[in-house]
Amino acid sequence: MDIYAEVRSGKNTSGRPEFQRLLEDCRNHKIEMIITKSTSRFGRNTVETLDAINELRALLVDVFFENDNIHTKESQNDFIISIPEAYAQAESQARSENIKWGLIKGFSDGSSKLYYRKCFGYRQDQEGEV
Repeated sequence: MDIYAEVRSGKNTSGRPEFQRLLEDCRNHKIEMIITKSTSRFGRNTVETLDAINELRALLVDVFFENDNIHTKESQNDFIISIPEAYAQAESQARSENIKWGLIKGFSDGSSKLYYRKCFGYRQDQEGEV
């Protein structure tokens, strides 16, 4: 029996090939239990995470979240799981928006650090300008 110590984080499960491989191994009855650090490491989209947990429960695969000491065997834990999941999802969305805002602002006012990276075919002058 394989045990995956931790599932990589990510907003959507569709863009996580190793998570998809994990689910496929569960569907093929190769895994009985998944141990992961926290709900936020399992996923950052509340609906997709709860869908995955429900599918795993139907396959009789338990997910154990170490930090929260929660097993997914019982459906009454879904509410307890959904709270940190919703927080992780909101945090991920806020971080994404902040990064986008910072990039747009940096490009618009010329303060982007991307301007100072090495550009192939160009050189920097004495002041470091491209």
